[in-house]
Amino acid sequence: MRFIKVFLSAVFLFAFFNAHAQPITGAFGLKLGEYIPDWTKGKQIGTIEGFKDNFFNHIEFHVTPYSKRIWKIRARKENCRGLGALISTLDEKYLQHKKQWQEGDTGTIYLDGENKILVRCHLYDTAITLTYQNEKLAEVIWDEKEAFEKENIDKSKL
Repeated sequence: MRFIKVFLSAVFLFAFFNAHAQPITGAFGLKLGEYIPDWTKGKQIGTIEGFKDNFFNHIEFHVTPYSKRIWKIRARKENCRGLGALISTLDEKYLQHKKQWQEGDTGTIYLDGENKILVRCHLYDTAITLTYQNEKLAEVIWDEKEAFEKENIDKSKL
């Protein structure tokens, strides 16, 4: 009887957390897919100026060169201390979206439709990276980069 109570409690807790999971939309006040009208055409990376945080050292965001939409947000911490706490915090918000990695991979991934979060501790430089990315925009980024580069080629000299 005790096992059934514990099992049912676990099922209800799982259902509670899944019912309250938030969609992955962005981080640090930035939204994946957000259009930035004043963005300089061709510029691809920006940083949050004056960023203050007790955990991350640097925040950057990547923008598609033509459509001027945020396709990636990346935060970096210069050491791997606190990785477990970061993953635990993300689990509280996005547990429903957590996926298992393939054997041999390192990190944690959360997937919600076209948006994903990737958390890694890079052993070669002992840094944590937290990346929010829109997969659909990540596919078009290379086409937009190529189109921008084609504009810079002086066709009259070819």
